[in-house]
Formats: sequence, C-alpha cells, structure tokens
Amino acid sequence: MTAFVVLHYMAYDMTRRCVDTILENFGAEDIRIIVVDNASSNGSGQKLKKDFFDNAKVSVLLNEENKGFARGNNTGYRYAIKEYDPDYIIVMNNDVIIRQRSFLKRIEAIHEKTHFAVLGPDIINPYEKKHQNPVGNELMSLETAEKVKRSRRIRRVFPYPFFIKDAIMEKLGRRKKAADACCPAILHGACYIFSREFTAVRKYAFNPGTFLYLEEEILGLECQKAGLKLVYSPDVRVLHYEDVATDMVCRKALEKYRMHNEESLRSLDVYISLLKEERV
Repeated sequence: MTAFVVLHYMAYDMTRRCVDTILENFGAEDIRIIVVDNASSNGSGQKLKKDFFDNAKVSVLLNEENKGFARGNNTGYRYAIKEYDPDYIIVMNNDVIIRQRSFLKRIEAIHEKTHFAVLGPDIINPYEKKHQNPVGNELMSLETAEKVKRSRRIRRVFPYPFFIKDAIMEKLGRRKKAADACCPAILHGACYIFSREFTAVRKYAFNPGTFLYLEEEILGLECQKAGLKLVYSPDVRVLHYEDVATDMVCRKALEKYRMHNEESLRSLDVYISLLKEERV
C-alpha cells in the first residue's frame, strides 16, 4: 500500500488538482491520500473535507494552527503510519502533479534494486523546463552554516539592498555543481518517497524544529547520521508548479523575502545544533 501526504494551505484549486490527479491515475490501486490543512483562513480546508467526505481513499485533517512545512507534513506522516502502515509514504507539495501512470510500479522496481530509505523523483518545473533534483552532493559544513547565518542577520537589518542583489543574481541564474545522479546528499523538498527503511525508524518525516526552509539540508544531515540511504532516480518524475502556498501568504516580493530570511535563520539554528552534536 502507498499513502500520499499532501500539505494544503489556502490554494484550494491547486490542491484539488493535485488530489484529483492522484485519484485519476492511481485510484484503482491500494492507495490512501491524507490532505493536511494548515489552518487555512479562507475556509478551503473545510471545503476539501466536504468534497471528499464520501471518498474512503481520502482523509482531510484540519490543523488548528499553521504548523509550517515540517510539522504540517509530520501530522500526515504520523497519521499514515498509525492508520495504514503503508509500504511507502509519498510526501508532496500541493503544487506537485503526477502524470506518470507507472509511477507506483517504478517506485517498487527502484526499491528492489536500491533499497532506498528516501527516493527523490525527477522534479520538473514546467514553466522554466528545469529539473530540480538532485540538489547537491555536499551538506553545509558548520563553518559555512555559521557564515550563512551571519549573512542573513545582516539581511535582517538591511533587507532592501540584498533583496535587489539576490533578485539580480537569481535572474542571472547562478549555476550549481551538478549533483550525483544516484546517491546525492540533498534531495528537493517538493516530493519525497519514504520506504519502510525510513518509516520503521523515524517518528517524524522532518525535523519539527523548523517552520519553513532548509528542510532538505536538515533531512539530508539526519539521514547521513542515521545511515539512511537517499537515492535519486529519473525513472520517476513529477511536475512542480512552484511556490503556490508561499505566494498565497506573501503577495509582495519584499515581504516574501523577509519571511524567507527570518525562517531560514531559525532553520539554520536547528542545522547548526545538529552539526555541533556530531562534534561532542
């Protein structure tokens, strides 16, 4: 059995499209879908619950507060394990669409070959035609993480000039070193496929100390420390219509930039603490 966990916040149409596509492609198979509403203030969580009330394959959980990415997804992850004990849990953004009808069968084949704990699919941004996985081969060192934290503290005090600089650099398209196509250190957070090798030893999917951002690096570090195997495979693919949820929260670019900076600072504290634990 496979369980899908879809985190929802405000963007009703995108979540419906995501869930409907899963049901269209895999509804005849042994699946369950858990939609987790992160306390949407527009009533869309209640609307989704009403939409799928009579569908035994779909559960809609309503969080009383916005728990962010990590704890919001953890709610669905724990529910999936408790209620269904699935072979695989696919945690995906509500802006991810799966068109590949052989998706689940391919996961099985990849697992038989690699015995992955976490599988990252080929994640394609349909607007820019970019392949977002894998993210990288190397995790940030303690020294680098502390340097990044100092830089983000400066951005907190003087956000505007850095906002302009970072926007220009993004337009220019900063190139990253290509990651290992088999076993990278970091997988993109839009879609993770967790096997029993992961769920048998992890009470939560993501470190609950974060709200948004840096979950990918933290998960990579925790898996590295626990000896859990991360695998990327282009044999499974999804489409990623990026930033739907955060755009619903932050309509203005500078406001979004400020939020990104603040939440990244909090997540950096978690990451740095994990690195320091290794040195003790």
